[in-house]
Amino acid sequence: MRKTGVLLAVVLTTALALIAIALTGTVSFHGGNLTCAFAVVEIKNGTFEPGEVYIFKNATVVWINRGPDEHSICVGGDMSPPLMAGESYTKNFHEFGSYNYYCRYHPDERGSIIVR
Repeated sequence: MRKTGVLLAVVLTTALALIAIALTGTVSFHGGNLTCAFAVVEIKNGTFEPGEVYIFKNATVVWINRGPDEHSICVGGDMSPPLMAGESYTKNFHEFGSYNYYCRYHPDERGSIIVR
């Protein structure tokens, strides 16, 4: 039952991401980098994928733990609760800039969000 719930959450999160992009039409390329209004970062195999994300101001990023280990997201002074397998954390970015983030349990797991 738990695996079904996790799978359903992943499918719904992905579907919402695709719907948000389709409805807003806010996807563009800048200097070879895709910039969008919604981004999904997967935590798996000891890394954040993609490791660098370009988004618009007021956009949303969702991190999803795809691995078996517990993870967390520390970004811009905020810290997520512990994320177990299949769980996610969502953050909106309202200011331009570059935001580095990491996992508090695995400090070598790092990534960045660039808000344009």
